[in-house]
Amino acid sequence: IQNAVCQIVDLEQDLNREIDGQVDLRRRIEAAVADIEDERLRDIIRYRYIDGLKLEEIAIEMSYSYMQIYRLHKKAISEIML
Repeated sequence: IQNAVCQIVDLEQDLNREIDGQVDLRRRIEAAVADIEDERLRDIIRYRYIDGLKLEEIAIEMSYSYMQIYRLHKKAISEIML
């Protein structure tokens, strides 16, 4: 039983580290999104990387064609990378 308890404690610590890493990543993504001036580009990045939507789903949500969203997504990514 003692070994099982130690394993559970270790797993909980691993899980807490993973959660902390995910929270930090989300904060960095949200900060990058907030820096995008164009609202459409900001929405696309938010839908994709915070809400987890696919480009096809974003196109439907925003009433754009897939190709428009693809090009705008590419533009948004290039703005983030500047």
